Amino acid sequence: MTLPTRTTAADLRRRWARRQPVQGVWSLLPGAVTAELLAGTGAGYVVLDLQHGALAESDLPAVTAAALDDLDAVLAVEGLDGIYVGPSDLSLSLGRAGDEHRDHMRTVIASIVTRAVAAGMPVGVHTSRGEVAAGYAAQGATIVTAAVDLTILADGVRRELAVSRPADDHR
Repeated sequence: MTLPTRTTAADLRRRWARRQPVQGVWSLLPGAVTAELLAGTGAGYVVLDLQHGALAESDLPAVTAAALDDLDAVLAVEGLDGIYVGPSDLSLSLGRAGDEHRDHMRTVIASIVTRAVAAGMPVGVHTSRGEVAAGYAAQGATIVTAAVDLTILADGVRRELAVSRPADDHR
């Protein structure tokens, strides 16, 4: 068995400079064991999410919307390695949360990706599904989060439990 190689920060910057997508994993689970496990999967990066809980939803309109209004200035910041869009946070800050605003938010996110790519800035959009991540990569995103550990763990356990139960067990 060949073990996946670990990606260095220099490797990430080099791939992003070439506009090559890098697939990664978002981690909400605590502990060094989780981080090491995910780092050994072959992911190009692992984000350890320490942000959630630091702000209340009521703080979001002033944050994520201001960043969108000032996107050109943000993209011009010297030394910035990339930008990363959180669609849920962005939709809340724009007052566009909910399924009825999905198409509008896709348009907003696509414009962010387009503007970042035009500025030569690595850009990513948060998602927990590989097929959605592939769509963002096709638009030009290079920071491609393809999975969230909690989602994958829960989905995998549900799938295996469903397979192991008799057909007449409808839990």
